[in-house]
Amino acid sequence: MGRQRLVQLLIVLLAGFWSIAMGVLGLWLIAEPHTGLLGHKLVSISAGSCALCAAQLIFIDCVAIRLFPNPHPTMWLLTRSTNVVILGVSMCVLLIAAMGAGV
Repeated sequence: MGRQRLVQLLIVLLAGFWSIAMGVLGLWLIAEPHTGLLGHKLVSISAGSCALCAAQLIFIDCVAIRLFPNPHPTMWLLTRSTNVVILGVSMCVLLIAAMGAGV
């Protein structure tokens, strides 16, 4: 196994674990009841969706592009732009909800 393949494998493994961790964090933020600032439903849902979208973007940019190097351009653009839009909206809602919750 060449050095470049080993580096690619290491990037895929680390980014995969990072993506899984962000996804689990997002699901935990959405599904579990919390206290404090995260006790507000809008804050926890928007924070969870931010984490889920970030996990998908990490996976798309660091793992999928290395395993499937020639994706269809329309599909690539559609998945990335959808995730970026949802991430941006979730971040805006999170900021507004956090300010409204007294942070």
